[in-house]
Amino acid sequence: MEGVEIWRVLLVSGVLTAATAIQGVAGFGFMLLGLIGLVQVYAPQIAVPALNLVYIPLGIAQTIENRRDVDLHLLGRWVAGAVVGVVPGTLVLKMVDPITLKRAIGFAMIALTVAIRFRPGPPFRDDGIARLVAGLAGGVTGGATAAAGPPIVLIGLKQQWPVETFRATLFSFFTVIALILATVQWNLGLMTSLTFRLAGYGAPGILAGFVLASMLRGRVSAERVQWLGTVLILVGGITALVL
Repeated sequence: MEGVEIWRVLLVSGVLTAATAIQGVAGFGFMLLGLIGLVQVYAPQIAVPALNLVYIPLGIAQTIENRRDVDLHLLGRWVAGAVVGVVPGTLVLKMVDPITLKRAIGFAMIALTVAIRFRPGPPFRDDGIARLVAGLAGGVTGGATAAAGPPIVLIGLKQQWPVETFRATLFSFFTVIALILATVQWNLGLMTSLTFRLAGYGAPGILAGFVLASMLRGRVSAERVQWLGTVLILVGGITALVL
């Protein structure tokens, strides 16, 4: 293997180790942190499909691990909304030039992360509509950036959905949306040999992060991990804006 490829494996695996560990403990953050790390080196049109692809085995493992706490009704509403938003979001990814999209991703990651940290006001009265809107927004951002979680987390905090159920259902949603996105991205020509190569680079990081999360869970508070993830995402978002 050439030196440059070893460097890329270490870089991608390092980013995904941190992203996987943070999501495993905090319940979200994989796509946010993974994307903001990868777009420093790769165009979003390459990084987003690869990140989505490499997430699928992790998502399946986390879904199985947390299956008893999944709220199927909540999951169904999210998926119903997301199906509507996936194609428009993916078309944005395909059509917008890489530099503009990188800047937009940096701004969006900063804005959404800050919004998540500062908990929103009282819940919406119609929780059913809130669930559909969360899924729709997640589908759009998932298609354009791979990060389907932030809008759902933001609305989930506002609606005060039970934490353990919310976390477990998020894992299932991420898995379902990743499978849908992979199909859409394939049909739109975004899955290339480079996509699969980059996903392969990240596979060791996924495994290492999954093990690390299992070791940290129960020893480190989710709140501390969330703050660490927030700082890393903000730094990455600022970097994506200025470089």
